[in-house]
Amino acid sequence: MEPVQEHASLMRSGEVWYDDGNVVLQAGDTLFKVYRGVLSRESPFFRDMFSLPQSDAATAECYDGCPIIPVHDKPVEMKKFLTATHNYEYHFNGRFDCIDYVAILKLASKYQAETLRRRVVETLQYVYPDTLDGFDKARIAGWHFPATHPLHKLSLNDFSTHVAVINLGTERGASVLLPSAMLRVLVRGIDSIVNGEQSTQLDAQSRDTLLSALPALSLLARQHTFEVLFRDACGLSDQCMQIDYCDRTRRQLVRTLENPSLAHMISPFHILGFGNKSKHIQNLCPDCRTALKKCYDAGRKLAWEKLPAVFKLPEWDELRRLARESDTPGEQGEAADESEVDPEDG
Repeated sequence: MEPVQEHASLMRSGEVWYDDGNVVLQAGDTLFKVYRGVLSRESPFFRDMFSLPQSDAATAECYDGCPIIPVHDKPVEMKKFLTATHNYEYHFNGRFDCIDYVAILKLASKYQAETLRRRVVETLQYVYPDTLDGFDKARIAGWHFPATHPLHKLSLNDFSTHVAVINLGTERGASVLLPSAMLRVLVRGIDSIVNGEQSTQLDAQSRDTLLSALPALSLLARQHTFEVLFRDACGLSDQCMQIDYCDRTRRQLVRTLENPSLAHMISPFHILGFGNKSKHIQNLCPDCRTALKKCYDAGRKLAWEKLPAVFKLPEWDELRRLARESDTPGEQGEAADESEVDPEDG
């Protein structure tokens, strides 16, 4: 960045500065020279603001022949937002971390940039999907998708990003991402929620929601995914050929599933292997193994459909509808107009 001569304390952005731009946005101590037309096209909020009567040219604060409009956003977030609005492909080529997309989503929602907001949500849904199949793929991938995936450079398991998505909440139009993001935090264990440096990133309401969800999440596992393991009957199948042995194996499976970091609660989305490497499952008789597999497959799907309710959210279909629809015109713009942007200073 280069210092602004007329305003020694301000710096000109080196990344978002168009020489032929016609408006300068000031975020903190950083100036961004961009195009009114682009901002008006992407954001009804900026379009409406630019249509307001502007200050007299003789008294308006300007730089490089353009009016300066202060915006009360973090410079690093404004840089990402402006880069995305002026050059979509720059931010949607799989080169950036999820936290970048979260920053763009935050300002896209604030400034009513709906096309950009929907595109960011669709991108983040690779990491925080609304389907069980998508969740399994992201979880199995570990830290990154395979190299053949278009977003293979995204970090899939960054706690700070999970928390940032959760803290955005429903007010930012990203509620469809919340169940998966909250689930990813929960499977880290209670310590990640209440202890340590990372837990301080969660706001108080989100922390309470996560803690209250633990018993409900475990109940989904017991009632659906692993229901057959918690029946009073000894065998998993009425046709069990070795009841005593299969019952002993059943108890071993339950102990394996109970996660100490989750206060011995069980995740309904625990991936249970049915291949030759799964010692306990292979110890079951064929009928009990079939009964467990049938319960497991059907139960995980049912538990996924009920997941949003665990976090006191609407059903999946409603969350998907909210993700597709625009925010209510005017509400966010009016709030931002009053406290976040100073159009009369331009």
